[in-house]
Amino acid sequence: MTSQVSNKNNQILLGFVLAVSIIISIPLVMPHASHMDGILHMSIHAAGFVLASFLTGMAIISWRKTKISRMFFSSLAFATLALAQGVYMYLEKDTHEHWNLENEIFDILIVIVTILFAVGVFYKR
Repeated sequence: MTSQVSNKNNQILLGFVLAVSIIISIPLVMPHASHMDGILHMSIHAAGFVLASFLTGMAIISWRKTKISRMFFSSLAFATLALAQGVYMYLEKDTHEHWNLENEIFDILIVIVTILFAVGVFYKR
């Protein structure tokens, strides 16, 4: 996979996006720190949020460089996923349900699909 991020400004932008998404997700995960079930559940969503935010930045940088419309739509898709994960974490910050694999398998699969989608979008021979 070749790097889409070549100049310093793009690297700074991605670092900023990554840092902000981590900072935003910490207060949404912390209410669940008292019980392991909740922290595992919210960590899956936080990972999805951080990953989707980072990939949104990558797709925007790629779109600015290439002007390929699929990169623009990919950035919208990643941004939508990041928004959905953030809203979900916000709405669940006071809910303390028990974690079980049957309910969490879809959350885990969403993160895996996001990774595979990113590989498909950004992979370049």
